[in-house]
Amino acid sequence: MYTKLFLGTDITDYTGGYVMYSRRILENIDFSNFNNTSYGFLLEIKYKAKKIAHKIVEVPIVFEERESGDSKLPSDIAIENLKLVLKLRFGKHDS
Repeated sequence: MYTKLFLGTDITDYTGGYVMYSRRILENIDFSNFNNTSYGFLLEIKYKAKKIAHKIVEVPIVFEERESGDSKLPSDIAIENLKLVLKLRFGKHDS
């Protein structure tokens, strides 16, 4: 939720890993400028693709709600991703 709020886009799932990108989009993203190689990579590529394409279509995958257990996302990664979101929003805007 914080990613959608801070980046101001209509993307609802920044960390979903099954994604299709057009060749044109991928050719216009400077991957050498990426800030992250973990979950943040998924977030960053979608954000940069959205800036190039201006339109993204999401087809949701519906999962059963977790009935017990904890999130599999470690808290240090969550904090790292929050920092990345702030950097993308308020930092230098490269594609």
